[in-house]
Amino acid sequence: MIKRSEKIFHGIQAYFALVKIRITSAVALSTMLGYLLAAHILSWDLAGPVIGIFLLACAAAALNQVQEKDVDSLMPRTALRPIPSEKISIKNALVFVVTLSLLSIYFLYTSGGCVLVVLSALAMIFYNAMYTPLKRITPFAVIPGSFIGAIPPMVGWVAAGGSIMDLEIILVAFFFIMWQIPHFWLLLLKNGGQYSKAGLPVLTDVFSIASLSRISFVWVMMSVAAALFLPFFGYIDSILLRVLLLISSLVLVSLCSPLVTRPGLIVTKKYFIAINFYLLVVMVVLILNSVIE
Repeated sequence: MIKRSEKIFHGIQAYFALVKIRITSAVALSTMLGYLLAAHILSWDLAGPVIGIFLLACAAAALNQVQEKDVDSLMPRTALRPIPSEKISIKNALVFVVTLSLLSIYFLYTSGGCVLVVLSALAMIFYNAMYTPLKRITPFAVIPGSFIGAIPPMVGWVAAGGSIMDLEIILVAFFFIMWQIPHFWLLLLKNGGQYSKAGLPVLTDVFSIASLSRISFVWVMMSVAAALFLPFFGYIDSILLRVLLLISSLVLVSLCSPLVTRPGLIVTKKYFIAINFYLLVVMVVLILNSVIE
């Protein structure tokens, strides 16, 4: 009985790893953000788009691991992922992807019709049909890949009755695009050696480590500028929340300043954690401001 329970537990763990549960949960949170920015109220109606995008993100993440199984097996940080470690077969992974995709379409269609389905399809196209294969061709794949992060909050916004042409959601989407690039680049800088050994093109093929450090810091600053720009358009009315956003921005810049003051050093995990935590703070600030209103 104990062995069976352990087997079930490890199986669940494997599928959580397959869908990159922490990343996909953050994607769902950004959909919730978009909904609340438009609706300004918590309601059960947000469950449909949030669940739909969460399932879609899980499907995209699982499909990504199928696509990159050969590369993943060559890198220490990814070799223990479910597919290269043979915890989940490719066939089972693909069945899982199709199932999640169909469930996602159902939730999104019933929440907002064809517009949400089309937006979600664009997200998978950007991630699985553009960004993933481009990683094997160019280290600049992160540029088109950055647009992936803009779609989930737009889905939430449209589900709450907004338009994708509204300036408010475009500005929020712009922040997500700006944030996505240093998020990707700092990860690539940190694991550049592993990517290179796996045969992937890396940024150090184009720039020196010192130059890359400075460029990454510029993108961090652009992300901060995009976030600090939001209060000027009425997104953050609370003085307390504005102060929280400002303090978190200053902390991020301070933590990442060695990228400029000591360029050329190996990029550590703290920069990657810092930029991810900053995204979480910005989303929480925007959500709280919407609910408080």
